[in-house]
Amino acid sequence: MSLTPAFAADAKSQWQELDPERQEIVLDVLDRLTLNPPPNGEHVADDVREERGIFHYVFVHVLVERERNSLTVMGVGHLARPTD
Repeated sequence: MSLTPAFAADAKSQWQELDPERQEIVLDVLDRLTLNPPPNGEHVADDVREERGIFHYVFVHVLVERERNSLTVMGVGHLARPTD
């Protein structure tokens, strides 16, 4: 089952504040979640990527409502840490 993604207003602002690379990671996470959705309710998905000696952790908080065929992004976060 594929769900239709949407952003809550606050989450869209959080996403827009990210740099383009992190925005793309959020979209990749959403693609993954819409194609293989978790059960109904709230979930946090993440992705970690290493770039030039820095780990980038991207978090996406979603609300899944299968009866509405929707996956709503409630929040987006990013943390960067050196690899060493």
